[in-house]
Amino acid sequence: MRLLPILACVGALVAGSAFAATSPSSAPVTATAPANANAASPSTESNAAKHTAKECEKQATEKKLAGDAKKSFMKDCKAGKQ
Repeated sequence: MRLLPILACVGALVAGSAFAATSPSSAPVTATAPANANAASPSTESNAAKHTAKECEKQATEKKLAGDAKKSFMKDCKAGKQ
């Protein structure tokens, strides 16, 4: 006899979490073409920035820079001044 109320409670909890997991749909999302198709995507730009940072870090390590000297070198290197 106690099984039915327990199953009902469990079912209500499961159903409630299923409804909470869905996102509200306000308007359909449509894909639009970028204004400049030749522009680099943000992920490509961030990968290039990471690559530059890694190269600058490598150069700073090779020069055995530390502290303010390293910070200054990294800033200039990322800006393309090195």
